[in-house]
Amino acid sequence: MSAPLTSHIYNFRLDLDVDGENNTLVAMDPEVKPNTAGGPRTSTMQVNQYTIDSEQKAAQKFDPGTIRLLSNTSKENRMGNPVSYQIIPYAGGTHPAATGAKFAPDEWIYHRLSFMDKQLWVTRYHPTERYPEGKYPNRSAHDTGLGQYAKDDESLTNPR
Repeated sequence: MSAPLTSHIYNFRLDLDVDGENNTLVAMDPEVKPNTAGGPRTSTMQVNQYTIDSEQKAAQKFDPGTIRLLSNTSKENRMGNPVSYQIIPYAGGTHPAATGAKFAPDEWIYHRLSFMDKQLWVTRYHPTERYPEGKYPNRSAHDTGLGQYAKDDESLTNPR
């Protein structure tokens, strides 16, 4: 038997309270636009900022050219911006697995461990949803982890 190629899939579960519990997932996506105002530059860049408000929208294949912040929108830092923690992906580097799962969608492992197809998952906390891969992934016939947890598409919006 030979195993010249193996994959190790890592997952980190973070329960973050950024300066309190009133946290919101914020996306900041840069966009290049043509410069219609004249001058030597032919393009400009703007950052489109919006709130990611549901679990399904938060499950993402992470583009390293985007910014994701976990922000406490009810508190400000010294610069007057919401206190935030920036989530920085490692994707597009040297390791090909960093861009997502390398299994066909009909593979048994893919059906049990759907969390590995996306680099970012954000869900509401529930004590019964503890393990990203589900409680017994090697004994299950289907996904019992993050893919199932996010199916109900709970709101990520916090009460103000």
